[in-house]
Amino acid sequence: MFAFCISVAAQEKLTDEQTYGLIKKATQFEDEKQYKEAINIYKELLIDKPINREYLHRIALLYYRDQEYRESEKYYLAILKWYGTDIEASIWLARIYYRQQKFKLAQQYLEPVIEKHPDYIEAAVLLVRIYMALDEWEKAEERLEATVALDPDDVTVINLLGNVYVHNGQYSNAYNEYKKAWIESGGDIAYLDRMIGVRDAARPHARTTVAFSQEREIDLVSQLLTTQINTWFTEFSYNYPLRDNVQVYAKGMYSPEQQFNKISNRNNYYVNNYANTLGFEYKYFNYLTLKMQSHLKWGTNKGKNNIFPFDTQTSWEPLVSLRVGNSHVNYAASIYKESFVGRDFSDLVAMYVRKRSVLNGVNFRFFNGKSIVGGDGTLSIYTGSRQNRLREFNLFAIQRIDTKPIAAIIEYKYLYGNFTKVDKEYFSYRARYRHFGTLRLIRPWGGRNAIEARYTFKWQKLREFVNVAEEISANNARPPQELLLNILTANEFELVGKFSIRDHFTVEGGINYYFDSNQYKTMGGNLKVNYYF
Repeated sequence: MFAFCISVAAQEKLTDEQTYGLIKKATQFEDEKQYKEAINIYKELLIDKPINREYLHRIALLYYRDQEYRESEKYYLAILKWYGTDIEASIWLARIYYRQQKFKLAQQYLEPVIEKHPDYIEAAVLLVRIYMALDEWEKAEERLEATVALDPDDVTVINLLGNVYVHNGQYSNAYNEYKKAWIESGGDIAYLDRMIGVRDAARPHARTTVAFSQEREIDLVSQLLTTQINTWFTEFSYNYPLRDNVQVYAKGMYSPEQQFNKISNRNNYYVNNYANTLGFEYKYFNYLTLKMQSHLKWGTNKGKNNIFPFDTQTSWEPLVSLRVGNSHVNYAASIYKESFVGRDFSDLVAMYVRKRSVLNGVNFRFFNGKSIVGGDGTLSIYTGSRQNRLREFNLFAIQRIDTKPIAAIIEYKYLYGNFTKVDKEYFSYRARYRHFGTLRLIRPWGGRNAIEARYTFKWQKLREFVNVAEEISANNARPPQELLLNILTANEFELVGKFSIRDHFTVEGGINYYFDSNQYKTMGGNLKVNYYF
């Protein structure tokens, strides 16, 4: 039995002066966060007045503050037993059950209170969080919209409504709520960050991208620079959200590429690549994404001194992609066609077209706070003049470490893949093992701006088995296999910056440098400017 249930028939009544002194002492213990001492005093007061509502509330609240939720629950239940309409007891019981993840119980105590007293803003917010925990997002949205109507200036409610809109795929509404919270808070940068987070889905925007990269290959025997590839890239794109979950986009690209033969001092080839893209994307919450795209690519030859000449060619590359799942596990399948311009030197043609008939994969990821583990597997089947199959599987682990002013992200990835290539004259099987270790250091400014430095170490072993199909035809026997082992290590450095100018401009840029144990080196940089209308 609780202390407040003890009969007081034989107890001496406290005088008003004694009661005042005990309450004063209990209050002092509360201020000093000596909750157990304060509780004992209130229990002593309960002996004098066993069902005093104020004393019961103080004991229940102090147990709650001391994180003794079961004791707190007992006293709040006792209050409801004696004072059945006590609103505060119902609200505090809901808080206790919410902390204990007993969401249905919390809902049971809180819903009747909000129905009778919708102007209890703090309790309404708690009910919304309970709905979110129970995955009842429509109820959460309905309750928040009613609460905002009662108090349009409450930043906490406005922000929470924005979060619910994001989950429900209503990005334009979310953007408007975050903007309201930003204004009402006097320019709190956190709400501006959330605005920026939903801009791509909520507002039309244009992007310009320019980039340059240079690849240099050194012969391992002679140590001479043999080949240098210079690639320029310029792209302009425009995205227009028709609705919150539907976007159309258009892109135009121009990219000259030069492969220079350093030995003969001539171009292997020089080609101007062009492409335009029209696309459509539909999203249904986190469960389904449908993408349809038309990509037209063509290339023109430049320079008469090319060692590998080719004619101008055009290729149309349609794509249909479907992804279903949730934030933890999803399955994706794509059907599309791709091509390369000026790269198939063996056939001396301008454009070698491959139909990638199927690419599908399963991805899973589990996350808890700052840690993520997961993996994915893909199977690609190529059809066309050559029949190819590529199978890959990888596992990854990511850990974020937040230290001020610099945050760190450590990532490890293991990848296994094998590739089968078959045509009329050749068969090849390759197995590849890769390890990736990445360290990212991020220095944020104001939440929206950041400088990031990345270092990645790569280790790879390639095992190749080669069969010649002609020997199978001639001898009707399996030919000998040639086993090649190739171990490669590589280092990659990147420096990336991202800056937002209020809610209209975002500027991104970066430089990178890569070198490996095969004396292959690349360096490059890019700049992206986004404008939101």
